[in-house]
Amino acid sequence: MRLARGCNRCGLQQRIVWGVGPAPARVMLIGEAPGENESRAGVPFVGKSGKELDYLLARAGIQRGDVYVTNLVKCRPPKNRDPSPEETEACAGWLSEELAQVRPRFIIAVGRIAARWFLGDVSMDAVHGLPFKVADRIVLPVFHPAFGLHVPEKMLMVQADFEAVGEIVAGKRPITPPVDEFAGKEDYGELHD
Repeated sequence: MRLARGCNRCGLQQRIVWGVGPAPARVMLIGEAPGENESRAGVPFVGKSGKELDYLLARAGIQRGDVYVTNLVKCRPPKNRDPSPEETEACAGWLSEELAQVRPRFIIAVGRIAARWFLGDVSMDAVHGLPFKVADRIVLPVFHPAFGLHVPEKMLMVQADFEAVGEIVAGKRPITPPVDEFAGKEDYGELHD
């Protein structure tokens, strides 16, 4: 495993967890940052969340071996806290290199931080499970498997997100998000005038 000795882009400077998978790949999955198990193994998504991710992908008809899996931030933040905007920005160059090598058509943005990296300051409640065209790629924001593991009543939403991803990647669901017919309407009654 490589160590982050040569990288001083941020203050984390721990074991780098590089992305794994085929390059090029049609699908790229991007999480926020490695956790303790990932840092120890040097591979993204290998702990409980990783096992759940494998299950969710398989259930969606996507084999993990066909997906390039990585994180926005390559080193584990202390105590598994969210990576800071500065840490995320410091690793942006690494992610840009991965995107250039992998050339994905679809990006599964796992969790709030990854979704916001691609879509701006969005609410996961508003965007999860929907496709968004960003440049020449389709970004698919999904709730993190850990969300469903920590809050079991939310696991159905996590599963539905990955089901949607599977259908979109397979071409069984439209790539454009649904149009909000209420947008710009002050009153529901305006729709029936």
